[in-house]
Amino acid sequence: MSAMFQPAKPGQELGKKGGVETFIGPSVKVEGDFSGDGNLVIEGLVIGTLTTKNDLTVGQEAVIEAEVKAQNAHVAGRISGNVTIKGKLELTATAQIMGNVKTSVLSVESGGLINGQLMMANEEHPAPKVEELPRPVEVKHPEIKNHKR
Repeated sequence: MSAMFQPAKPGQELGKKGGVETFIGPSVKVEGDFSGDGNLVIEGLVIGTLTTKNDLTVGQEAVIEAEVKAQNAHVAGRISGNVTIKGKLELTATAQIMGNVKTSVLSVESGGLINGQLMMANEEHPAPKVEELPRPVEVKHPEIKNHKR
């Protein structure tokens, strides 16, 4: 686990820089729009939208059925929904994301799964607009026939 995503230690003050501001435990179910400014740890079930301006940690048993937005994220559980991470997205071997992902930096352990479109962009290399994407090239050579999928 990277230094960015160290679990909270017993006695660590919540809401302090580097600490956990909100913890959603394994027996907790949250439905609706959840938004916060601090670090967030999910071990339970979240349905709706989930936004934090800081770091998100998704535990191995966690299930998120939501659009997710965070600065950085470490995912070991399941997310069904689109994920937008401004900084680094780390997926462990048990992570599953069923939805589109947009991030600047991606790390995936062997076994981690993304089932959706992946777009990597940052301020230095912004994502191209749809109009700017290259078009398929039609081959006009007589010995080579166009291949259609």
